[in-house]
Amino acid sequence: MKNKKFILIILAVFSMFTYFGEPLSTNILAQENEQTRGLKPIEYAQYLPKKYANKRPKKKKITPKQVKLPVYKYKVDNNQELTVFEGTEIGVTIWRLREVTTAEKVNSKVVENTRILKRVKGQSSEVVTRVIPERISSNTELIDGDIIRLAIEVPTEGYVYIISQELYINGKYSDPYLVFPSRRDLGKTDRISSGKLLFLPSDEDHFEISSLKETSTKIVEEVFTIVVSQEPLRELLPLESDEPRKLSLGDFEQWKKMWGGEVFKFEQETTAKLAITQVEKASSSSGSLSLSDTDLLPQTIYHVANGKEKALLFTTGIKIKR
Repeated sequence: MKNKKFILIILAVFSMFTYFGEPLSTNILAQENEQTRGLKPIEYAQYLPKKYANKRPKKKKITPKQVKLPVYKYKVDNNQELTVFEGTEIGVTIWRLREVTTAEKVNSKVVENTRILKRVKGQSSEVVTRVIPERISSNTELIDGDIIRLAIEVPTEGYVYIISQELYINGKYSDPYLVFPSRRDLGKTDRISSGKLLFLPSDEDHFEISSLKETSTKIVEEVFTIVVSQEPLRELLPLESDEPRKLSLGDFEQWKKMWGGEVFKFEQETTAKLAITQVEKASSSSGSLSLSDTDLLPQTIYHVANGKEKALLFTTGIKIKR
């Protein structure tokens, strides 16, 4: 009788650990998936901040000096009447690198010294200046000379591929080019995991906006197609150098059919114009820190519902003022 009682006590203790220990996060996610199943996007957006944060590593210890997070408010940017089916959330944040004013008091660890092209009275010259990455909405229209950097966050471990196209004022697209990864990225920044940010073109480099590049037709948007795969894709071999590689348009269209799906875009209304935090800057795919469930969420979250394909695909863009 005593042995039976002892066994019951052990089972009770074990069940407590199962409920309050590691499997609890699984239980929470299962409950959230149940809560969000079959919702319209505007309803889904209410659950999105908590659901996204729960997929990040948990903060081990919250200090009294923990930065107070904003009240998140994600608005639906498209497909408002469709039902949100089960899928994967990918975070994208665009950072505009703006000059630091002399009157500003900012964290020196997030300020960068970078070379930018300045145009004064028709003359161009390259100068070194102090800049700070600042969030902008994905709908912000940028102008010639703006310098930016992208950050991509995926909820699980995977391989990331970036294909770039230009959208012209006449509605036509340029040929697709693979721009990431190159061979020098292999084993370093091509594989990303939860809580890590993949900065593009890199942690230190930036894109400079130009509405006219190698063509006289005005560019209105730089379009990035992002592919995330559980395994390396033989269809997208890495670049031999940093020089982009032109892809077959037929293959590209086929990949969009295979790996694409219904995409819902959720844009954060309360965090635009916030400067990058020290944790965000140090949580690059090659950095030492990771974002936790208590750190700022991405500016834009894409929900990709594409079934159980080996890869998922969606597009995001950088708008250029006409």
